[in-house]
Amino acid sequence: MPKGILTPFFPATQRDVSRLQQSATDAVNDFSSTATSHAGKIGGQARDLADHFQEEGTTHFRRAKGKLVDLVTVANDFAHDRPLVCIVGALVIGIFIGLSRRRRSDNS
Repeated sequence: MPKGILTPFFPATQRDVSRLQQSATDAVNDFSSTATSHAGKIGGQARDLADHFQEEGTTHFRRAKGKLVDLVTVANDFAHDRPLVCIVGALVIGIFIGLSRRRRSDNS
């Protein structure tokens, strides 16, 4: 039988099917809006976390940079105050490096 012929015989069933379709549509729309809301919250939290990491990284980088500048300043001051000690130290280190490389060459 064609679909249109049975329609007058089952009006209650058609209403039930129509209500079921509407319920399914409402459920899908509700799920979609809930998922969109949660995705927005998660995105906001991820941005906040990334901003926090960036701020912490910048703080640590600035501290490390400051300590490096201090170290270079101390080394520079030491070299200006005691140039002879620095020259002798550099010569001793150079001799040790040269001797260690020479021993490796002899053993090869």
